[in-house]
Amino acid sequence: MNLVLIGFMGVGKTSIGKELAGRLKWSFIDTDSLIEESYSMSVATIFAKHGEASFRETERKVVEGIAKRQRCVIATGGGVVLDRQNVDCLKRRGLLIHLTLSLEAIFHRIGHQNERPLLKTQDPWKTLETLFRFREQLYRTHSDFTIDRDGLGVNETVERILTLVSSHGLISGH
Repeated sequence: MNLVLIGFMGVGKTSIGKELAGRLKWSFIDTDSLIEESYSMSVATIFAKHGEASFRETERKVVEGIAKRQRCVIATGGGVVLDRQNVDCLKRRGLLIHLTLSLEAIFHRIGHQNERPLLKTQDPWKTLETLFRFREQLYRTHSDFTIDRDGLGVNETVERILTLVSSHGLISGH
C-alpha cells in the first residue's frame, strides 16, 4: 500500500509527505521532482518550453511507474487528478488523501511566486480561484479521505493522517 497526497498547489503535499514518510519509515516520492529530473529543468521551464500537454504526458508515465511500488508516500502535482488514468493507477495500490486549505491561505502562500506557471496571468487571484474551484471537486471525488489543513502545521497534519489511516485499519502500529 501507498499513501498518495493529492490537493491543490501550495497545500503542503511535499512537506507533509516527507515528514509522513519519515515517521512511517517508507520511501518518499514527489512526482513533480521526478518530472523535473526527466527533463533536467524546473516545472515552470517545462511548461514554458514544452507546454502543459508535454508535462502531463510525462506525468502520466511517472505515475504509471511509481504506482507499482509499495510502502511509499507519494506527493503528487496539483493537476494529477486531471487525468483519470493517473487516478486509477494511484488507487490500485494507494490510498488517496486530499489535503486542502482555504483559497485565501493558498493565495497567501503561493500567489506571489513566479515559479507557478499556471499563475502567470494578468489576474493571479482570479486564475487561482477558477483552478481551485474546478480541481477541488476532482480531489474530493477521487480521494479516500480529506484533511483540512487550515490552522494545522506539518506535524499536526501528519498526526491526523496517521490517526485516520490507523483507525481504519489501513496501517498498523501507528
